[in-house]
Amino acid sequence: MFNKIDRSNLIPTTYELKIIPQKKSKIKYLNHLFLEGKWFYNYCLGSLPQNRDYYNWFKEIKKSKTAKIKVKDQFEERELKYLSSQMKEAIAQEILNSLKSLKQRKDNGKKIGKLKFTSKERPITLKQFSVTLKSKKLQRLLSRKEKGTWKHKILKHRLQREHEKTTNIKKDIINKVTSLLYRYRMIVYQDDNFHAWHKTFLSKSIQHSSMGGITRRLSSNRRTPVKVVDRYIPTTQTCYSCGHRQKVELSQREFKCEECRIEINRDLNSAMNMLKAVGVDCSEGLNPMPAEM
Repeated sequence: MFNKIDRSNLIPTTYELKIIPQKKSKIKYLNHLFLEGKWFYNYCLGSLPQNRDYYNWFKEIKKSKTAKIKVKDQFEERELKYLSSQMKEAIAQEILNSLKSLKQRKDNGKKIGKLKFTSKERPITLKQFSVTLKSKKLQRLLSRKEKGTWKHKILKHRLQREHEKTTNIKKDIINKVTSLLYRYRMIVYQDDNFHAWHKTFLSKSIQHSSMGGITRRLSSNRRTPVKVVDRYIPTTQTCYSCGHRQKVELSQREFKCEECRIEINRDLNSAMNMLKAVGVDCSEGLNPMPAEM
């Protein structure tokens, strides 16, 4: 039980979750993936070296394609079909970080326990960063240095700092764009399939942009009304004035209607079509009205 003094020092924390319904095949894949993650976690704990040579252990364990699992009184070797090498490396790194934390607590004179095997699926933490010219150069220099040397450690730290800097730039862009959009009375955007864009020649630009983060932030906000237009509505290929539909190339930045002969900016025409799709009158043109501050 907590007394009044303890409760006054507690900080409440709120988590926002987004649950997306998946197909049965994808749900089955995710179930197998996290099950293999549990197997590999227990296998890593059982194979920790007694001589504490964690460097060579980490180097070999992330290449494992099978895992030995204890079933009742015997061990079975299971194949890891869905677990990628990046996920294996993340699970092994999590164990090493836990061992490091236990050692620090022991050095501080605190009582510590042991890492225990798990019977439940665990989350798999993956780090994803974009690539810049400076990070490419650091990665090239890092690959030429021998692992374990002080030069290798310095370059690795500089590369991590560069990745962190790029991630912070993305977060700053998302915060500034969404803060500007929140000033308007209503926000309308089209639910584009960014995942499909990754297969085109724009894949690199899309993956390094923050469009997915901006739409995700807008969909979860409660400050300004947000309306989403269906992705299958051809807002770019339809004339907002007469409704005529025609094919428009990506390099064509001006929309020239073949029916009513109107000429308008491609993005402006698409924005008007999105507003018409949600029931907003655009007969007098597009004039954004900010909300009263």
